[in-house]
Amino acid sequence: MKAKKFLSAILAGVMLLMTASFTVFAADPDIYEVNSETTFASVIQNAKDTNGDGVITYAISGKASIAGGSIVTDSTVTTINIVGKTADAELHISGNNAGAYIMVPNLHVNVSDMTLTKVVGNYIGDAGYRNRFFSISHGDTVTYKNCKFPLGACASTNSGTTRLTTFDTCVFSATDYYSLWVYDGNVDIKNCTFDGVRGIKVYAEDETYPIITKIEGTKFVGLTQKPAIVSTQPGKIAVTNSTFTDCTYGVLANESYNGSLAEVTIDGKTPEYVATVNGALYTNMEYAKAEADEANAEVKVPVAKIGNKYYTSLDEALADAEASGATETTIGLLQDVTKTTKFNGKVANLTIDLNGKTLYIAASDNYAKGYLKFMNGTVDITGVVTEGDSIFHMLGGADILFENAKLVGENFVSAFAVINLASVGSDATFTNSTVALKDELSTNGGFVKSGSTVDNIVTFDNTDVSLTNLLKAFVNNDIRIENGSDVTVIGGEYGFNVPKLTVSDSKLYVSGSLEPGIKVGNNPIIISGDSDVYVENIAHREATNTGAIEVKDTASLVAETISSALLTGMTVADTATVVSKADKISVEFVEVEDDTDEYLDNALWNIVLKGANAETINRLNSAELTFALADGEGDMAYEIIESNSQIDINPVNNSKDHYEFHFKGKEGVVDTANEIVIGQVAFEGYGDVDFSVDANGTNVVHATTISDNIVDTFRPGTSTTAKVGILDISAVIDSAIETVKENLEIHIAFPNAVNKNAYTYQDMTVTVENDDLGQLYVVKLGENNAANITATPVAEAAGIACTVDSDGCYVVTFTDILVQHNSYEITVEGAGYRTARYTVRMTEDKTVNFWNNVKDADAYMEVSKSESVAPAKLNYLAGDIVKDNKINVYDLSAVVSYFGEAGLSATKNPEYAKYDLNRDGFIDSKDVAIVLVSWGK
Repeated sequence: MKAKKFLSAILAGVMLLMTASFTVFAADPDIYEVNSETTFASVIQNAKDTNGDGVITYAISGKASIAGGSIVTDSTVTTINIVGKTADAELHISGNNAGAYIMVPNLHVNVSDMTLTKVVGNYIGDAGYRNRFFSISHGDTVTYKNCKFPLGACASTNSGTTRLTTFDTCVFSATDYYSLWVYDGNVDIKNCTFDGVRGIKVYAEDETYPIITKIEGTKFVGLTQKPAIVSTQPGKIAVTNSTFTDCTYGVLANESYNGSLAEVTIDGKTPEYVATVNGALYTNMEYAKAEADEANAEVKVPVAKIGNKYYTSLDEALADAEASGATETTIGLLQDVTKTTKFNGKVANLTIDLNGKTLYIAASDNYAKGYLKFMNGTVDITGVVTEGDSIFHMLGGADILFENAKLVGENFVSAFAVINLASVGSDATFTNSTVALKDELSTNGGFVKSGSTVDNIVTFDNTDVSLTNLLKAFVNNDIRIENGSDVTVIGGEYGFNVPKLTVSDSKLYVSGSLEPGIKVGNNPIIISGDSDVYVENIAHREATNTGAIEVKDTASLVAETISSALLTGMTVADTATVVSKADKISVEFVEVEDDTDEYLDNALWNIVLKGANAETINRLNSAELTFALADGEGDMAYEIIESNSQIDINPVNNSKDHYEFHFKGKEGVVDTANEIVIGQVAFEGYGDVDFSVDANGTNVVHATTISDNIVDTFRPGTSTTAKVGILDISAVIDSAIETVKENLEIHIAFPNAVNKNAYTYQDMTVTVENDDLGQLYVVKLGENNAANITATPVAEAAGIACTVDSDGCYVVTFTDILVQHNSYEITVEGAGYRTARYTVRMTEDKTVNFWNNVKDADAYMEVSKSESVAPAKLNYLAGDIVKDNKINVYDLSAVVSYFGEAGLSATKNPEYAKYDLNRDGFIDSKDVAIVLVSWGK
């Protein structure tokens, strides 16, 4: 009993230490208490920096008042803190005169956890709106943290400088006017809430100090009288990660000050202005109409801007750019615009930043000088009818450029071309862009042309081009298709009738031309890098030129047939290919030699689609196959798994036999080849394998034609349709998988010693189980171990043994029982011990280690001749008496409760085993020590 009391006292002491708190001592700060009976004004007059740290703190309880004026302190003071000490802490400015605000020159001021109010005063001279709102005017920084402004606030430096005021996690709720007036100086507003009737007014009278206002993570809720933000100053306003909910008049009114507007961004983008009135911009049409009615003015829609100047028409912006005489001009679109007049070439080096909008071209004969550039949006030429010869007629060596842009259109008329590079030195460049033009109605049209003696350069850089039914796509140009571009030309008289053609690391598809799909002068057609050029369905001939065709590097030239005329003068590198397109595909199975020893021999096979007669599968899209595994001797199952990282595999309607294979994306994939691996079949178990594609199931492969970019279908049987090829599914895996057994040793170590007893008292068990194979082996640890092994199937129990080595470690061995490559879950459990589980895959002979205490460094749980894995400091632990997966005070209490019990045995009282952690028949200090070793784990 004494021992129990002694241990209980120790336990109480441990628990007390665990819950103890500690005091941190520091030098006394200068803190001045302020409350409703001790006025703020009287305290600040007597405040001193006594400890020399430059900081004075005013701690406010309840409501404290001040009429306004300056806070004068020691010259050593650099920082003033005003802190709410109680929940009702409030600082109130009661004055109503020109000085009725707090002024703290050249100091840092931090205000936190306060309600801040002000008698609503009038506009008085230079005091301005500082006298209307709560305001601390300063010459350095002011920070408000977790404050409330029920009557509004003013941010002002009183000096026209760019010093900073910060509002962090504050609430503004003014019910009769603006909640925050930004008067001058820079302002940061972070994680705040505006829920009064108006939000923020940004105002300045001095353009030499443009205000920078940052609004981040802030909520504007239920504002009814004005837009959430009203700006009348030429500075910058940046809004990020903020929300505007139920704000009657929208987000922003950007009003001019002496003709200048603020530069405003919302999440990095120009706001969506919907109206302009007398030069001001608005994001809400109803508010703009109200402002127009009040000013007897007209509401217009801003459609373009140059810098921070906004225009209600693109022509107005172009005229302004011409008048400025600038050598480079960027016009940004704010709305979709229809251009009904010519660009007329009077603005040099003109960039139209489409800003995600669409420019509809309704006029022809557009000229430029220097360059004409379109970027970040769409140019649509649908329905254009040219007055002269071209939609974009480039003269005087002017270039046309498209960057991150789209050029689209259909049913247009261009008597000569969409783009006419009419002068020497005029080039066309498309970068990271898209061209999609179709159904030209011209009698002598095309996409890009030059005069017959002009060798202009047309470059497609990482650009996708689709030209369908244009009369003569490319004429008299040096065409360069490079850097991942994908160009498709379908129909028309010519695909290419040009002096030069280079395809580098790109794809080119030409189909359906009435004349040669590719006709090049005396220069070679060069196909290089990782490129594919396809030519098919050409009425006249696939490709002609009087020079040579060079197929270099890993490039390929593919056609329906490779004629002898095409081969004349052709140069093909060893690594390049010239092939014809497959019209028959077979499903093949190819055994995989597994270097990882994860699979048995004959257990892993590739599923391969193969073009017949070494022909190419063209742009494989997907496959759908149904499989069958015939019954045979043994126990066998299969799984369809991914092997090609580019292809997803999905069961159809959760079927175990019916699967769909498709590419995850079409960038950088191998979708054109004679053989394409689409997946693998892996067999589990052992016995005979008779595996094939099920002829009674759904089986189809989809590839892509070049002429119309629709799919070719390959199906089993005989094809009678031009677009349906043959799918051969006759291949069969006829093999056998032999059963291989591996040996396993399980080591159960007891660094916290455990004596062997009769297993009914020792109550410790090792279980090895495989649910799929129905195998279960149970080994009881203790005396006479071998006699207490149960196994399913029972006949295999003879291969299981349990011994104890010289270190007192139990060794359970499985000899020629566990099937190779199958997984087994090992469980070690016992009364008073945490249960541990570990899954081992029997790729070879292995050893798995368990131990009952906490190690100082990681030890390996799984060891084989090839590797050691699963490092850990602990697994099954002694001392988890209550089985909650934690070793703590409850477990220690349980052992202490039975402290002193002796003479325990299997026949007398086996239920005490969970407290007798070392199984020596006594519950004593040794058992307590075992718990403490694993304490807290």
